[in-house]
Amino acid sequence: MDKIVEYFTGDPFRILYLLGGTGGIWFWIGQWRDRIRLKVRIIKEGHFISEHLDEESYLQCEITSLQPTVIIEAYTPKREFQRYEGKIRELERDLPLHRQKQFTVEFNAGDVYNFLLFRKISFRLTRGFAKSLRVKSAGQKNIPACRFMYELTCFKWFGKYNEPKP
Repeated sequence: MDKIVEYFTGDPFRILYLLGGTGGIWFWIGQWRDRIRLKVRIIKEGHFISEHLDEESYLQCEITSLQPTVIIEAYTPKREFQRYEGKIRELERDLPLHRQKQFTVEFNAGDVYNFLLFRKISFRLTRGFAKSLRVKSAGQKNIPACRFMYELTCFKWFGKYNEPKP
């Protein structure tokens, strides 16, 4: 710790390099604030609404769109891992800023889909990070990532599963 203090006291301008220089703290804060935000909700089975949120769109317009494939990773009641790939039906996949867009995804899971537990539905963007919905079962309610991982771990290790309340 003393070496770090000596480093900055030897030349105080190094603090400015740390904060505002190339790759400094302000650069990474700006990168974080300018990230693309996406919010996805389930309307009914296979139908989704997306909202492309970009708070600083008036300064910097970053248009993105969805990849044509959506991936579902889930488990059967017998604790077997399943992975399905679905296609977005609509040809227009651009996400306008500050507007909702409804789209439909077709999965070839058959009747097994209704019985899948702990579904993780991943939407990938052409630019930006992927967005995942975590759904416990047929309740279609999105749950937080920490709770999802906790309940999934209990299910995989102990076979414990509590049906969500409507």
